[in-house]
This record gives sequence, C-alpha cells and structure tokens, in this order.
Amino acid sequence: MLIPAVALPLAGFGLDPAAPVMLVTIGSGFCQTLMISAKPIMLFAGLDTATFSQRDLLLLSAPLLPAFVGLLAAMALLVWPLLDLPIL
Repeated sequence: MLIPAVALPLAGFGLDPAAPVMLVTIGSGFCQTLMISAKPIMLFAGLDTATFSQRDLLLLSAPLLPAFVGLLAAMALLVWPLLDLPIL
C-alpha cells in the first residue's frame, strides 16, 4: 500500500524510485511487531488462553530496533551500490 504512494510521486519527478521502494518494503517488516498490523499476531493474541500482549511485543521490538536500523543502514551503504540502487 505504501509502495505506490512512494514510487509514483518520485517517478513523476524523474527520480529513480528503487531505493525508497526497497526502504519501504524492508521497513514494513518491522511493523509486524504491532498487534494490529499482522492478522496471525492478532489471532493468537485474541485466544481465550493468555498468550501475549502488546507490551510483550514492545519488549521484543524495542531491543531489536537498533539492530534493525543498523542492518538497514549497512545494506543501503554496502549492498545497494552493488545492485546499482541509488543511496538516499
């Protein structure tokens, strides 16, 4: 849903939309740590027996965020140029 909102305006300005599209695609994976963002997470959290809560997801995602951003930056600086993708 975000890809057309990012790619179409950039293409309209004559810019290469490949790097922002990659960034949006990779970044959308992190939103799966929100209960409302993923149906399987919502289904398992809504069971009659206690499974996990939004607080549990926050405790999981908070320490992972710096590693996620670091890996994303490393990919953008080291791998994307090898794939001929522009660095933002």
